[in-house]
Amino acid sequence: PVRQNRKAPMTSITLITVYHFNSKNNEAYRRLVRGLRSSTEQLESNDRLILVANGTNGGTEDPDTVLKDVNPPHSARIITKAVENNVRAAGGLNIGVLEALKYQSDWIGQIQSSVVINKRWLETMRSKANSSTAHGIGGRLTYEKHTDIIWADGHFLTEGRILNLRFKRQLNDPGDDPNRWTFPCLSAALFSAKTVQL
Repeated sequence: PVRQNRKAPMTSITLITVYHFNSKNNEAYRRLVRGLRSSTEQLESNDRLILVANGTNGGTEDPDTVLKDVNPPHSARIITKAVENNVRAAGGLNIGVLEALKYQSDWIGQIQSSVVINKRWLETMRSKANSSTAHGIGGRLTYEKHTDIIWADGHFLTEGRILNLRFKRQLNDPGDDPNRWTFPCLSAALFSAKTVQL
């Protein structure tokens, strides 16, 4: 008999984006649309994006209206959740996580509404997920209009506070102690589904 080489299934990822404003907040809304375009263009066939409209009774834009403005290439890969009352950032994220767990993805991540990921971000994160034993992965965040200035290389804890690693440092500035224990910035990060379920 001939043995067929079967490719292992691609690592599946579900992203979550939560927002709490409408198109009257022009700058935030335009960045949300740009960010969602970048995220949705990178979704593979077994990936999903959960879009959580946090507080529609308080004026948060209807998620279907947002998707019309985004015009994603694969709308079937996007799941919308409209929450009538604003349950704040953690509550909105938790709603997204509960929805994401239904799809049994390998990794679950958050892209905050103010983040526009680079064109190959998801591909890079998928590659890291496949080759790493870590349970959380993220990358460098820079300012959109000043990409040579770091917003965060992750977070670290000190004296009961969470601080950005290398905050407002130039790209070539070595900055903080490289041996410092850090964790991914939740603005754009992935965590293994097993970790999220804990």
